[in-house]
Amino acid sequence: NGQTGAWANYYTSAYADQFGSINGARNSIKDYFYEDASFLRLRNLTFAYDAANLIKIKYIKKLQLVFTGRNLWTLTKYTGFDPEVSSGSSNSGFDRGVDYASTPNSKTYQMGINVGF
Repeated sequence: NGQTGAWANYYTSAYADQFGSINGARNSIKDYFYEDASFLRLRNLTFAYDAANLIKIKYIKKLQLVFTGRNLWTLTKYTGFDPEVSSGSSNSGFDRGVDYASTPNSKTYQMGINVGF
């Protein structure tokens, strides 16, 4: 009759006793769409090498090459873009942790040279 199984699946979910018809239908929180957003992330990695010992230049005491990476690796079962992103504009309980396909944390790479005289 044009009905889906979403209603039945929602009320037979693992949280039906805690967040079922008493609370779930009243405040529109549906545990059927919850997913585990735990993650392990390599946030920052920096590698520096002082090349002043290899390259002898008269007035240079330090010649340091620096490579830095941010958000290089993330281990998660989360199906969205980024488990850490919460795109809510307010600090309400209904908006926190909601993934509206917002921009994920970007991977960045940097190179630098530190020179000491």
